[in-house]
Amino acid sequence: MGWRALLLCVLAAALAVALPSAGGGASAGTARAFVVGDSLAQGTAPYLPQYLRGWRLQQRSSVGFHLADGVAAVRSRSDSLPPYLVVSLGTNDDPRFVSGFRAGVEAIVATAGTDRCVVWPNIVRPPAVGTTYAEYNRVLRLEAASHRNLHIVDWAALLRAHPAWVRSDGVHASAAGYRARAAAIAAALEHC
Repeated sequence: MGWRALLLCVLAAALAVALPSAGGGASAGTARAFVVGDSLAQGTAPYLPQYLRGWRLQQRSSVGFHLADGVAAVRSRSDSLPPYLVVSLGTNDDPRFVSGFRAGVEAIVATAGTDRCVVWPNIVRPPAVGTTYAEYNRVLRLEAASHRNLHIVDWAALLRAHPAWVRSDGVHASAAGYRARAAAIAAALEHC
């Protein structure tokens, strides 16, 4: 292991030890996160506990989940949301409806409030109805620039660097891809 890799491991371990005392008063072994999303959230779910040892993870996801479903799920828990929120939404929505996507992102961030960390991987999928998801990803970047507690996982960059991680449908990941997605989400949570 090179010195850079060793340094990253030491920093990650230090963050993992320090994180439970941050964000919403979580203490060691009691950090809690709510994961809401679509089939990508389901694919990531088996791997998240490996990277978030000691965390209590609650999940509300479904194949074909739309942003409106996620907004409703987050709002229904507004009084009991844990300090950390992971959102995997937008992939099943119409990319022509950018204003609706923006409104949904804003609704989730507003419901989370300023004291909760919101982690949201950006969207990777082939164009739908003749339109790419570039505008959705632009909305995520702009909203993250406006809200210090919204952190975007650059899933698109990870898949560009590792194209074997995405299946032939251009949406769903391989096991290695889901594992990498989980690691990236965990790293973003650790930086909250």
